Amino acid sequence: MPLCRIFLLLLLFGSSSLGADLRTLAGKTMTGEVVGINDKSIILKTEAGEVATPLADVLELKLQDPGSLPSGTKYSDVELIDGTMLHCTRFAIKKREAELTVVPGIEVRLPLASISYILSGADDAKLREEWQKFLPKRGNRDILVPKTGGVGNFLEGTFGEGDEKGTRIEFERAGGGKVLAQLTQIVGLVFFRKADQLPSTDKAFKVHDANRNLLVATKLALGPKGYTITTACGAKVDYLDANKQLVARLDYSGGKLTFLSDLEPIRVEETSNVDRIDHYRRDKNLEDRALKLANMTDENGTSTVKTFGKGLALHSRTVLVYDIGGDYKDFKALLGVDEDVGGDSRVKLLIEGDNRELFSTEVKRGDKPRPITLDVKGVRHLRITVSSEFLDLGNHLDLVEARVSK
Repeated sequence: MPLCRIFLLLLLFGSSSLGADLRTLAGKTMTGEVVGINDKSIILKTEAGEVATPLADVLELKLQDPGSLPSGTKYSDVELIDGTMLHCTRFAIKKREAELTVVPGIEVRLPLASISYILSGADDAKLREEWQKFLPKRGNRDILVPKTGGVGNFLEGTFGEGDEKGTRIEFERAGGGKVLAQLTQIVGLVFFRKADQLPSTDKAFKVHDANRNLLVATKLALGPKGYTITTACGAKVDYLDANKQLVARLDYSGGKLTFLSDLEPIRVEETSNVDRIDHYRRDKNLEDRALKLANMTDENGTSTVKTFGKGLALHSRTVLVYDIGGDYKDFKALLGVDEDVGGDSRVKLLIEGDNRELFSTEVKRGDKPRPITLDVKGVRHLRITVSSEFLDLGNHLDLVEARVSK
C-alpha cells in the first residue's frame, strides 16, 4: 500500500476539518486536529498538545460521522470482486465495460470483469434481504434474475457483452439459446468469477464515504480538483470534492484487531445443573441489553456504571473455543459481573491457549472490573471456560471488549 499517498490524503482532510478521532490498538481514542503525518506516525494536535501515534498502532481515523443516502433515493447495488460496494443511481453495460453513476453523482467506468453482482432496486429493504439469502446458493455459472417471478426465478448461463447503448447484455442459457437481456427488466446479474481471478487484498484498506459507499482500496492519489481512489481490483473512483466532505472514515486496521464477538467459535459447550441453560451473548448481556459494568472510574475519579458496545456475556458452565490461527500477539478484555443481570454471581474463569493455561481467576459481584492482557503469540485455539462450584443459577460473567490483536 503506498503509504505516502494515504498520508497526503489524511493530512489534507485534517487541515480542512475541525477535528478527527484517532483510535488505537490499545483501545484509546484521541480527538484533535491532524497536523502531521509521516511514514511512522500520525500527529494530532490535542488539548494536551501534539501527540504522535505510531502508524502500526492506529486502527482508524474518523473524519466525520457517517452520512446516509438522501431520503427517497432510488439506487442499485454494485459489488466488485474485491468487496467494494457502490450505491448507483444508474448503470450501463457497453461491450466489456460498465458505466456507473455512484451516489451522490460520481461517474465511474470499470471493466465488467471486476463486478461480482448488480442488484437493481436495492433501496427496497425486503429485496435486499431476499438477495442476501439467495447469493450463497449460486453455483458455477453466471445468473440472470428477471423481474418476473421474484429472486427465486433465475436463469443460469453465461453473460457476454453489452450493446452499444449500454441497455442490454448478451446471455447464453445453460440449456442453449441466446438472448439480449434488457437491463431495465432484471432484478439482478450475478457473475461467476473463479478464485484465481480475485485480486489480493492483503494490503488493502477501507474507505467509507458520506453516502454509505464502501471502497476496498489499495491506492489514493490527489489531483488538482480532488482525489482518486483505486480499489483492489483496479476500479478508479474520482471524488471531486473541494470541501473534503465526501469521506467519513479511513479504516486501515487490516486485521490488526479482532473482537471475539465478531468471530464464530468452533466449539460451544453450554450445560446447567438447574435445568436452565442461558446461552452466551455477543455484544449484549444475558438480558439482551447493553453490557454494563459498575465500579468503573470516570475522568473525575468518581465511581460510575458504564455501558459497552462490544464483548461477550457468559453464564456459568459455558465453554467457547476460538480458532485464532496463531496470527495474534495479545488478548485483552475487561472482566466483571454485569450490573443489569440479577444474581449474586461468583464464577471461575479459565483461559487456555492450545491446552495451556494462560489465565485463571475468580470473579464475583462487587469486584472492581479487572483489565487483563495475555500473551497469545503462536496460539491457534483459544479456549474460554466459565464455571461455578455449586448451583450455576445467577452466576455469570462479562468479557467486555474481548479482543485479539497483532
